[in-house]
Amino acid sequence: MDLLQAIKQDIRITEFAQSRGFTLLRAGSEVTLKEHDSVRIDPEKNLFVRNADRKTAGSIIDFVMWVDGVNMPQAVSKLRGMLTYGPDYQPRPRAAYRKPKKELRLPEAATGKYSRVYAYLNKTRCIDNEVIAGLMKRRLLYEDDRHNCVFVGLDYNGAPAFATKRSTSTTVSYRGDASGSRKEVGFFVDNKAPALFVTEAPIDAMSIMTLLRENKRDPTNYSYLSLCGVADNALLYHIKKPENQGIRTIYLATDNDAAGNQAREQLRESLTNIGYAGKIVDKCPTVGKDWNEQLVSFRNPALLREQNQAVKPQLPPASEQQTFERGMDL
Repeated sequence: MDLLQAIKQDIRITEFAQSRGFTLLRAGSEVTLKEHDSVRIDPEKNLFVRNADRKTAGSIIDFVMWVDGVNMPQAVSKLRGMLTYGPDYQPRPRAAYRKPKKELRLPEAATGKYSRVYAYLNKTRCIDNEVIAGLMKRRLLYEDDRHNCVFVGLDYNGAPAFATKRSTSTTVSYRGDASGSRKEVGFFVDNKAPALFVTEAPIDAMSIMTLLRENKRDPTNYSYLSLCGVADNALLYHIKKPENQGIRTIYLATDNDAAGNQAREQLRESLTNIGYAGKIVDKCPTVGKDWNEQLVSFRNPALLREQNQAVKPQLPPASEQQTFERGMDL
């Protein structure tokens, strides 16, 4: 390793800035200087940029040139004195940089009876009122002050650790996670059950609960995990917990589309890689793209046609209106 490489790797911009009397302030995953708030330092890459002109940027050598007003040879000379460099030089082990954890900021709850969320989930999404009420009672679902559905994931101390929002508007499709959410927690409805449904979205999980009720089955005989996407981190986080060692069957109930099909393969592989010994069952919807479309196709086919004007769903003929029953044949 040559001298310039050694300087750039071993001398941290943050440490040099502190030695010059600057005050470091956190700015998301970066660091800024109280005395020069246009400066952004990336501690992981050990690089900086000065947003005021975008021309002042680079490594620790460039930082010294800017701070001390010297040329490159002078900056290297200054930094050379801070480095024990010679034939036996060994680079300093690089500590892993960890982004600071943000605290979860739950959206402000609406006042009243959460009527907008009830109406949206029941009338538009055809979710059973008992399912909606049950999740609200467990504080896993509420309406925020902007009338979004808020689905809450709890950690193993029973504290909120994740929240994702879904608009109740039928004209504006909005969804997003609350600031500080721990994605690996996801939306987990823990019924201490021996079987687990894994879905992409909370509304899909609620749709499965409703279909089970329609089929005269008790949805609390299953637990439910919504990944709020297709990544495997939430599934692995929960299945590794000692509290969940009793889960002997996992239903991979992701969407019936390219992303959902690929996700089921990846989730199965991830479970196999960690040595999960239980039964893994592919359980994609048989009508429509996702479980909510399957539910709506059973409860209100005309509504599903209205919701999917651009792409007409393949609805079952009247003689096959029990399609949902085969779809829930466990």
